[in-house]
Amino acid sequence: MWSTLLIPITATLAATAVHAATSPAAVGANSSWGRSKGSETVAKGDISNGTTSQIIFHPDFPNHKLRIQKSILCDDGDTIYSGYLDIAEHSHMFFSLAESRDKPDEDALLLWLNGGPGCSSMTGFLLENGPCLVTNEGKSSTFNPYSWNSNANMIFLDSPVNVGFSKARKHVNTSHEAAEDIYIFMQLFYRAFPELAKNHFHVMGESYAGMYIPNVASVILDKNKHLDGATPDTIHVPLVSMAIGNGFVEIVAALRGQVDFACGKGIYNTSTCHKLNSQINTCRSSTATCRQNSTQLNCLQAEVDCISLDEPYDSTGLNPYDYTKKCDRSPSKDGPLCYKQASWIPTYLNLPKIRAELGVDFKAKPFEECSVSVYDAFILSGDWVSNTPALISELLESGIKLLAYVGVNDVVCNYVGVRRWTNAMQWQGQLKYVNAPFTEFKMPNGKDVGKTKSSGPLTYLEVDGAGHMVPHDKPVEALEMINRWIRGGQF
Repeated sequence: MWSTLLIPITATLAATAVHAATSPAAVGANSSWGRSKGSETVAKGDISNGTTSQIIFHPDFPNHKLRIQKSILCDDGDTIYSGYLDIAEHSHMFFSLAESRDKPDEDALLLWLNGGPGCSSMTGFLLENGPCLVTNEGKSSTFNPYSWNSNANMIFLDSPVNVGFSKARKHVNTSHEAAEDIYIFMQLFYRAFPELAKNHFHVMGESYAGMYIPNVASVILDKNKHLDGATPDTIHVPLVSMAIGNGFVEIVAALRGQVDFACGKGIYNTSTCHKLNSQINTCRSSTATCRQNSTQLNCLQAEVDCISLDEPYDSTGLNPYDYTKKCDRSPSKDGPLCYKQASWIPTYLNLPKIRAELGVDFKAKPFEECSVSVYDAFILSGDWVSNTPALISELLESGIKLLAYVGVNDVVCNYVGVRRWTNAMQWQGQLKYVNAPFTEFKMPNGKDVGKTKSSGPLTYLEVDGAGHMVPHDKPVEALEMINRWIRGGQF
């Protein structure tokens, strides 16, 4: 989720462009996984002996440690762990792990990242595809029967730092920098959960995570290539695929897609469409200038020129994440994110008993679903204008698969834009992918719920009746989709 922050920051952007430790974490002794006991691995306690806390160290990353606590949420019987990756003294990245409900020792490991930039992955945990769904205006949560941990182990990571429960004195302001932190997190994570190092690993997320995910995969792939002769303590991360839902991947495709979608649906009048279509050329030109000469001024100007294409939608009164619904952003109605339940998440995660269950320091700042300061930092760095499809093409040619799925009712990261960048992306299989036919995406009972096309490692899939958050809008179809994907099945 990201567009809700666009309008208030556009004026600031334009002006800038013109003027160029939480408490010790614990793990219960009854986990279905073993725990590593090698030298320098367990610094406090030994889970195999039934102690209640575990802190993981890694000799290759001496300034980092991982603290873990077993948690109980929504009274559903799921095994959940939470904790922090401590990066030096003043930077801490929060995570929550939901163990697979099926075969945790054998099932794949998924890493989930929400977008923003600056929005917490606990949104996914409590509103979309996590084990619990927030209820009762944030006073409680309940079991999610369609959670993606039904058949997979799933990490929800608050990345970059200063998002959600993560905290730091200094912002991370690029997707690549955030990816470097995530790689180190995975190395310490595998020290804590060594049984998962043999299972397939998939990086997934939605919206601006379309920028994060390829960077994470690229860093992992690069680090894996350089492991030969390195210390045996650093492992080969078994990355298999990426899955990007309603992804913001390429700024021109995304913003032009918004205009084409809104004009095609009759949301904008002819005059507005004519004006915006002329602005698209400016967006495209300034983006090219930024990529050729990536000064801060050039890239800020590109962001101003492109993001302004989003502005007219705010006056329509429609939900930008699902154009078939209206949105009243007042707190008593739909809230700032246009989903009333989304406003319940901070209420729930700021309950003292829930913060204690997750191992959050009682002195830590209140949970915020999205961080404006992180958003601003990514804007000012020019991250939005990065040529992410170029990264994806390298990953595809290295054998890393991509599922680009999209709910067809979304406006902000809609299927028009996603079709455009997947078709335009230059890689060895481009021509075959462009010419591949669409087929129906069917449920096991034969019901048509969307359409899909695929060639080699690249698969594109549309989900009918869903908006920006496919797991929220179509949970049954989303679970079927992701189960087939991680099992290597066909759509």
